[in-house]
Amino acid sequence: YGIESKEIEGKNGQFILNFVSYDKKKFYLLPDRERNGYQALTMINGKMAILDRVFIQLSGGTFWFPTITNIELKGRDTLTKQVVIENFKP
Repeated sequence: YGIESKEIEGKNGQFILNFVSYDKKKFYLLPDRERNGYQALTMINGKMAILDRVFIQLSGGTFWFPTITNIELKGRDTLTKQVVIENFKP
């Protein structure tokens, strides 16, 4: 468990993130100039989106090894600002 981060070469202050336990989905941590902070982006249903929420549904397992049955990502398309949602089973 945990998150690995790597600074994007030539892009000061921009990072690629991935979960150690699930490396199929890449996340990007980029400066948000409007809010003077950072925002996370990822592909949601084939569209690059600003990540607003991650919901992980568990079904049994143990504290250290939970059984994940569903993951929901919710965000806003970077171009249209429309809400995009993706559900998948890891």
